[in-house]
Amino acid sequence: LEVIARIAFVILPGFEKMRAGLSGELAGTAQFQNSIGQAYLLYAPAPNYQNKNGIQHNAHGYRGPMVPIKKQPGVKRILFLGGSTTYGWKVASPEETYPAQLGSLLNQNLPEDVKGVEIINGGIPWGTSAEMLTHYIFKYHYYKPELVVINTGVNDAVGMTQPYYQPDYNHWRQPLLNIPTLSRFGCFLLKSRLLSMMIVPIYSGIFPDSLSIVREGKPLIQWYRFEGSPEEIPDGMNAFRQNLLRLVDMIEDDGGRVLLVPWRGKPNTHPKYQAMIEKNEAVLLEIASEKKVTLAPFPVSIISHDNWADRGHLNRNGCLEKATHILPYVQKVLFDDEQP
Repeated sequence: LEVIARIAFVILPGFEKMRAGLSGELAGTAQFQNSIGQAYLLYAPAPNYQNKNGIQHNAHGYRGPMVPIKKQPGVKRILFLGGSTTYGWKVASPEETYPAQLGSLLNQNLPEDVKGVEIINGGIPWGTSAEMLTHYIFKYHYYKPELVVINTGVNDAVGMTQPYYQPDYNHWRQPLLNIPTLSRFGCFLLKSRLLSMMIVPIYSGIFPDSLSIVREGKPLIQWYRFEGSPEEIPDGMNAFRQNLLRLVDMIEDDGGRVLLVPWRGKPNTHPKYQAMIEKNEAVLLEIASEKKVTLAPFPVSIISHDNWADRGHLNRNGCLEKATHILPYVQKVLFDDEQP
């Protein structure tokens, strides 16, 4: 019976993942797109996460080399905020992401008074302006970056087109629950796949393998009501605009500079959200003008046809093309006294 149960768990990888989580064998392993639930950040990349391609996240919970909180004299620091395109969802290693490749390009040609540039890839899969705001307030603010590159637009467009729109996004987001480790006796029982077949289903209803931050249906708290198309949401209740305005203000209050970069996807692949994507890009232009910060134009033609990994993500070479295009804007904002 135990042999049969073990075969069943091979056939049902979701059950095996749940068993390993409950037994502590996969403690801290990501439950949603390599992420874990966080009290005030909603979710964050799982610390020390690794896959078949090697270590993907550092111990501080972001992709790429770990940067010490205390800054080194003469070393500039850039924080990249965005969703999966900043995180580098379709590239195998942290070194292939566009922030990492941009950092390499920067360090090849530094001004005489600059010893180096440190890169923090604060991108998170499926991240919106709400997560960018909370992650900066509660985490990255303490790293004191000289420059914050904000590359966003599509995930907010998806959220703002969902039914029952709420400016706090509770109409389509929910807490990400981490699978708890059972007691020592429970962990002992879970060593048997036969006993696990009776234990795992009990917890699968609470912590399903498909656990997601995305929720469906009517929001639990509906405090805002709006009748109209998503593109007509008033500026004062437009979460994308309001979140980014607060974010820019806080970065500048901390003595940092901001570079805005619009989101880009493969042409003609997002018709359902295209109107809202264009609206969000217009918002970025308005904020750049209003706050007098730099926006790097990002024509879709910059990315070669073969360098799209899918309709929204780039492969390694595509990330290099993106980094090369944004490089002069970063250099101007980071190293020059006058903004372009």
